Amino acid sequence: MKALRYVLMKALRYVLYSAVTVALVACSDPLVVDNSNNPDRNGALATAADLEAFLASTYAIVHSGTLGSNDAVQPQMLTMSMENVSGLNNFAMGPRSTLPRNPIENTPGSLGNTGNLRDYTIEHRAARLATIALTRLRTLGSLGSPARDARARAFALFVQGAGLGNLALAYDSAVIVTDANTEDAVIPLSGYQDVMTTALSVLDSAIATAQAAPAGADGFPLPNTWINGRALSAAQFIQFVHSYKARFRAGVARTPAERAAADWNAVIADANAGITSDFNITMSPSNGWDVSFATPLFQGSEWHQMSQFFMGMADTSGGYDAWLNTPLATRTPFAVVTPDRRFPPGLDRPAQNAATVPGTFTTLPYFRNRAPGADRPADALQMSMYDFARPTAFNVANRNGDYPIMTAAEIRLLAAEGYLRRGTPADIRQAARLINRSRVETGGLPALDTLTLADTSTVVPGGTACIPRVPDSTPGPTQFKRSRAVLPARRRRAARRGGQGQLWAVPGRRVLMAGLTRRAGAALLPAVLGACYAYTPLATVNPAPATYVSLQLTDQGRVGAGPTLGYGLDRIEGTLVRATDSTYVVRVAGVTDVRGARSKWSGEEVGVQRAWVGNAGERRFSRSRTYLTAGVVGAGIAAFIATRALGGGGGILQTGGGGGGDNQ
Repeated sequence: MKALRYVLMKALRYVLYSAVTVALVACSDPLVVDNSNNPDRNGALATAADLEAFLASTYAIVHSGTLGSNDAVQPQMLTMSMENVSGLNNFAMGPRSTLPRNPIENTPGSLGNTGNLRDYTIEHRAARLATIALTRLRTLGSLGSPARDARARAFALFVQGAGLGNLALAYDSAVIVTDANTEDAVIPLSGYQDVMTTALSVLDSAIATAQAAPAGADGFPLPNTWINGRALSAAQFIQFVHSYKARFRAGVARTPAERAAADWNAVIADANAGITSDFNITMSPSNGWDVSFATPLFQGSEWHQMSQFFMGMADTSGGYDAWLNTPLATRTPFAVVTPDRRFPPGLDRPAQNAATVPGTFTTLPYFRNRAPGADRPADALQMSMYDFARPTAFNVANRNGDYPIMTAAEIRLLAAEGYLRRGTPADIRQAARLINRSRVETGGLPALDTLTLADTSTVVPGGTACIPRVPDSTPGPTQFKRSRAVLPARRRRAARRGGQGQLWAVPGRRVLMAGLTRRAGAALLPAVLGACYAYTPLATVNPAPATYVSLQLTDQGRVGAGPTLGYGLDRIEGTLVRATDSTYVVRVAGVTDVRGARSKWSGEEVGVQRAWVGNAGERRFSRSRTYLTAGVVGAGIAAFIATRALGGGGGILQTGGGGGGDNQ
């Protein structure tokens, strides 16, 4: 009996243990498990040295998000602003430079989306890492001294503000990350103006923290690895942050109205408190500091050339006047003759080719006139014989060495713009004095502040020697008629949009069917008319004017014609105006892209270089095609009428105007 009782008690204990185990498991959530991939921030940032090492890498991330890659926003912005000219699809440079501008989509797989997403992610990452550092600093209590704490806090706030500010400059919305966010917080997007307001406020906190930082052996200056090669004192750090603020305040505007409404008094104050010499960072690609686009600048003029439209403003020979008064299709680059020392000296291209161009950031000239054999096609409004030469030595050194990521001229001229926008005579004179720093000291041009200018519209004396010579709609001794270089926006927009063909709901079956009949006729008529003609190879190298031609583009032609006619084109059709040894000038009737989609034009004159054309044909009347197509179309119309029961009964839309569906 005792043995039996023992066995029963032991079994009962096992049952009880099992029941308790089941109960405990049942009370827990089986989907909640430890995430072994979740970082242990407290362990990784357990000491002051850990936190400072973490913080030291954050500004390099901010920099990488703006200049550290080619497939990024920067190359797109360079062509959009006409600071660089390239028709290549690489990095979306060519498509972003078209006039009028194409919309920039953010859907997966859209043009330039990889680079756009890259910078968006990186700048958010930089701001988030800065807030993690701020949170951990608060948790630790101190890094060892008040001076060390203030240095770390000021730098983290600066990185957070710079990341958010860069996002607000380039994107319409972003996430405002702060050190108050919890790890699992779902933060909604905010508009760019709100993001910029936060960025400026955070940068103000960075300045205030640095101003109040106590002296100490472990405080300012910054370690020279935090911003590579720059051991900034507190005063230098504050200047740098003010410069960012000036850039952000002026640059966040999306429209002329927003630009005019900017707080220019604040821009002036920040710029005047900003850097007074170029801010160089020592680049070292192997250590995460790089300016990647310095290499494509030297891969050929299909990747980079300066804009003739802007370069020409320095010309004093009359070449710019002649260029502006030449039809767009026949414009060719010309040598800019100018006393401005930033340009290569010489009265013509051979003389400028022979000029010495050191190619550094501290020497003159800034530009080189390239060898004629290196020229490549580009947009006729911008194609030039000039390249930006200052990064030459930097590129030869494999992008190692000092690079000015922010120039004193940029910040100084932001203040000058502020003074000009305020517009009083005293403000205009102050703006002129700031402009002279670049104009006189660097360019060697006459000073502006010696002139008595009551406003910003007064014609500056100097005749053809005036620099810059800005195109203007008002005739005058130093002003030109406005350039007609850009095709009408509505024509270019139509060339990209193509047919839309929405079918609008119309009450009454008979009305709608009549409309469909007209649509059928309108759709079939071009087929009939088109069938009347066939394209044959051009009978002569120089066809007669008024010949209706079809020009099929090569791969090179699709790139070269892109800025003027649109990218991805297969064929151009229209009436020949004239043919030269190098160019067909055509009144364009339509273009067909590589997918076969055709867009109508309205006879704009465009020059198409012969080198861009693979096959050239002329349209001739074809009796056989006309007879055949007329028969097919006649049968098609009969079938269309029969199947749609035009005489009554049945139909697409019943009387009474109900409806729905995708085509309404």
